[in-house]
Amino acid sequence: MVPRSRGRRAGRHRARQSDPGRRHTADDRRLRRSGSVHRSRRQPERKNRNFEYDAFDDRYATFLLDEVLRRVDEIAPTIDDPASRGLCGGSSGGNGSVTAAWHRPDAFRKVIALVSSFAQIPGGNPYPRLLATTPRKPLRIFLQESHRDLGWDEAEYNWLAENLRTAAALAEAAYDFRLVLGEGAHTGNHGGVLLPDALRWLWRD
Repeated sequence: MVPRSRGRRAGRHRARQSDPGRRHTADDRRLRRSGSVHRSRRQPERKNRNFEYDAFDDRYATFLLDEVLRRVDEIAPTIDDPASRGLCGGSSGGNGSVTAAWHRPDAFRKVIALVSSFAQIPGGNPYPRLLATTPRKPLRIFLQESHRDLGWDEAEYNWLAENLRTAAALAEAAYDFRLVLGEGAHTGNHGGVLLPDALRWLWRD
C-alpha cells in the first residue's frame, strides 16, 4: 500500500503532467525571462498565407481573375466592370485586397481593408512611398483599424502605425478613401459591425 502522503504527491505530480495549462504557464515564464516572447512579438512567425496574401505582386489578383472569377462566372455571371467589383479582407486579406486592386485597377476598384497587415509585407510597407510617387489610380478604399492592433506600442512590426501611414499617404495623394479607428485588438469585431456602412459608402454612386 502506498502511504497517504506519497500518494498525494504522486497525484499532484500526475495532475501537473496532464494539465497543459500549467506547462504553458511555466513555458511562458521561461520565455519572458529569456526575452523570447518580446522577440516573437516584434518578428511574427512566417506562414504560407504571408506569401500568398502579403506579397506585393499581382499573383493574388491573377488567381482571383483566372481561377476564382472564371469558375464563379460559369455558375452565376458577374458584371465585367471594374467599378462594380470590390474586394474585402481582414488582416493579411486586407492588405492583400489593397494590393490586388493596386496591381489590377482594370479589374477591381473598390476595397474594404480591415485591421490590415501592412506591417508584415515582405520588404516593408510600400504604400507610403508608392502613393506619393505614382499617379493616382481609380480606387476607392475603406480602411478600418483598431487602437490596440498588433505591436501598437512597438517600434517595429506595428500594425496600427502602418495602417495610419497608409491612410495618411492616401489622404496626401487625394484618394477617395475613408479611415475608421476603433477600440479593440486584432479582431474582426469592429469591422463586422462597420461592414454594411462600408458597402454603402463604396457603392454610394
